[in-house]
Amino acid sequence: MPSLRPSWVIQQVVPPAILTYFAWAWRRCTWTIGRDYLFLGLNHRWLGAFYMAATNILIPSVATIFLRLYFLPSTQSVPPCRPPVDIASLKCVFECSPPPQALDDGYSLVVRGSTPAPGTADSLLSHCHRGRCGGRWKPARARHCSECGVCRAGFDHHCAFFANCLTAPHLPAFLALCFLTPLAVFVLATPVYWPLFFRAIAAWKESQVDPRAVAWWSWGPSWIVAGGPVGRWVAGLALGWRALDAVDGGLVAGSQRLEIGCLCVVGNVLAAITLALGWSTYTHIRDGELTVDKERTRALLRTRDSIAKLVAAAQPVPPALTADLERFGPRHWFFVPTPDSATWAGVILPTLPLERPYNLGPEGNLDQAVSRGRGLRWLLPWVAVRAGMAQDEVLCWPLDPDVAARLAQDADERVHAQT
Repeated sequence: MPSLRPSWVIQQVVPPAILTYFAWAWRRCTWTIGRDYLFLGLNHRWLGAFYMAATNILIPSVATIFLRLYFLPSTQSVPPCRPPVDIASLKCVFECSPPPQALDDGYSLVVRGSTPAPGTADSLLSHCHRGRCGGRWKPARARHCSECGVCRAGFDHHCAFFANCLTAPHLPAFLALCFLTPLAVFVLATPVYWPLFFRAIAAWKESQVDPRAVAWWSWGPSWIVAGGPVGRWVAGLALGWRALDAVDGGLVAGSQRLEIGCLCVVGNVLAAITLALGWSTYTHIRDGELTVDKERTRALLRTRDSIAKLVAAAQPVPPALTADLERFGPRHWFFVPTPDSATWAGVILPTLPLERPYNLGPEGNLDQAVSRGRGLRWLLPWVAVRAGMAQDEVLCWPLDPDVAARLAQDADERVHAQT
């Protein structure tokens, strides 16, 4: 039985709540706003018909993408226990573990014929023994998710919105969801923004004179029981709204107005959250990074700051902090095969200080992870739900051609220096 951690409980509540909101929004937008308000109430037949059509396109589109992410299998992007044949047989370039004893100038040679001796190839690979991984192979850019208990290749972050991990193959769907949600909210809420705004102003004025609202403002615990200062003002506005409805609109029509107002508030909150998430994820991808890479950079800066403070105070630096410098640092190690050498199977080389091996440039990064040669068509729901990067790509992430060429040249030079 899963532990009742707060994060686990949130993930059981948030996705069903979002799906319920989609159904609620569809019902109110189609019938109350589209038919009753625009089509019949204001007699704007074409506008009402257009609005109802937009509702039945936008909300199902957003819901479809959300359901695609929500129902991703628990095994999505989990790497295999053993690496692919080309990696296991040392026939391709791949990111590997740092060599335990590198030569003075920072490289290590791998003797040909040392594989497939038991354990030799595995010594170059990273393995995860946390959670349910049980020693599973951990490819480059894979991270262990503490929420799910497994490693995932191309891990970006764990998202409570759909109670699953976001990984590289599903970045197009996530970004489409993040960018279509604000569009849907803006289009569907536009006809009622001004009526609701002026109604809210009138309700606020009414709350200053209505006896029940005045009693609420005067009640000391109102600062606490409604969820703090924000809840106090929201509750006071709701009381003024109800009082105004009793005077001029009837409680049934007033309840619908209040419900639509709540619908718009929730929608705008979701729109703001998804737009911020989408833009930050988009910029990370454009820069050749995933969200987890940004978090690791922040962790590296915190580690350096902690070490600097200890050194300034003439205190010893714990070994764990020193290990974190290498763990979160920007240096990567790669095994580079040397097929022309009869003695050496390959060379283990580090990246240079300013090299970013997985950065293909802004356009290349976006094309690889998101657009896949489709331009902006990845925003279309029926395109977005398709997987982005293929499984073999996330298991052996494509390298910057310049970095790959430099590694190959350095490997040849190291091998020739030994002959």
